[in-house]
Amino acid sequence: MVRLHDRQRAQQSRAGTETMTMLSGRATPRVAAAVVGLLLVAALVTMTRGEATRTVSAVFPRTVSLFEGSDVRIMGIRVGTVTAITPQGTSVRVDMEYARKYDVPADAKAVIVSPSVISDRFVQLTPAYVGGERLAEGAVIAQEDTAVPVELDRTFEATQQLMDALGPSGANRHGALSGLLSVLADTLDGQGAELNGAITGVSDVVGTLGDHADDISGSITHLSSLSSRLADYDSDIEGLNTRLASVSSSLADNQDNISILLASLAKSLGEVGTFVEDNRESLSANVESLSRVATALDDERIALTQIVDIAPLAFTNLVNTYDPATKAVRTRANFAEVLRRADLAICSAIPAAAGDSADTACDLLRSIVVALPDQGGIGLPATPSADPTDPSQLPQLIAGLSGTEDLLGGIAGVVGGR
Repeated sequence: MVRLHDRQRAQQSRAGTETMTMLSGRATPRVAAAVVGLLLVAALVTMTRGEATRTVSAVFPRTVSLFEGSDVRIMGIRVGTVTAITPQGTSVRVDMEYARKYDVPADAKAVIVSPSVISDRFVQLTPAYVGGERLAEGAVIAQEDTAVPVELDRTFEATQQLMDALGPSGANRHGALSGLLSVLADTLDGQGAELNGAITGVSDVVGTLGDHADDISGSITHLSSLSSRLADYDSDIEGLNTRLASVSSSLADNQDNISILLASLAKSLGEVGTFVEDNRESLSANVESLSRVATALDDERIALTQIVDIAPLAFTNLVNTYDPATKAVRTRANFAEVLRRADLAICSAIPAAAGDSADTACDLLRSIVVALPDQGGIGLPATPSADPTDPSQLPQLIAGLSGTEDLLGGIAGVVGGR
């Protein structure tokens, strides 16, 4: 090692100090710029990292074999990691982050998946996003929307409980299970083909049901709707059942009276049947006559309708014709016109009943009708009447009608509507 003299050391120290002073004076702006640049890069990286990931949490009943750093997957593809696992009483909160470029539906569920018995597990977010609302930043998936695999030790525990229940200390304590197995063995011995056919038939039935799954689902939906509708009317149905029970109780209390009533009704029906049988022809004729009457009424339904419409007004007018002050009826009835029309109707019906005396009867009827005035009424002038028939001619006309009882009977029949 070369030793330096004190003078040389002083010179070197002074030269180094000057050099550092010169470098410091020149590098101060550059260093400051470098530091600012590093800070900007760090902030940019932090912001970029925050924008590139999204955080979400899920609540599980347990998280066996799940650790911080375990995978978060969508459809089996790794998209993020588990960042924290925090116990919360009877549940566990798992915080996760995944790449923001992957969308997850707002109603997503979280499932812990175990690829094998001893490997680490991962969290699967399902279902895949196909549209609609997205899972928001910081969202929490509730425990009812999460699922965990059944643990192997629990499977062994359930199997052990089943074996104990079926073992010597349980159902097979007195050999019942062994006897059942022996009977099954004897029953199924040589029945392999039949058993295979039965299983095949069941498979076909299940396949048929599967082919009509939509129809079955629709039927179940309709039954559900019917059940809901019946539930809405539960109080009404309950009231109906109560009333039916009351009616049934009343019928039971009056059973003897009802029996007597039914016996009397049976006897009456028998008598009615006998009456109908004995009077079959008369009833048939009456029914036929009623049929003709009904047909006539149907043919005249327009006239009947008019009568129903006009009759109230006619009766009102009839009441108004009476004058209480004078105690008289005020009317203007043209009886001559009515009788003339009756004359025509009767004369048209006389020939069939009177024979040779028809002309004489019609002449007599005309002479009587012609002698009537055209109009007349209280307070109204009567129209000029025709020349009256000579009363001396009436005996001759009446004498000419001798032997015409049938004619009069025919006229009476026409007037009477027979």
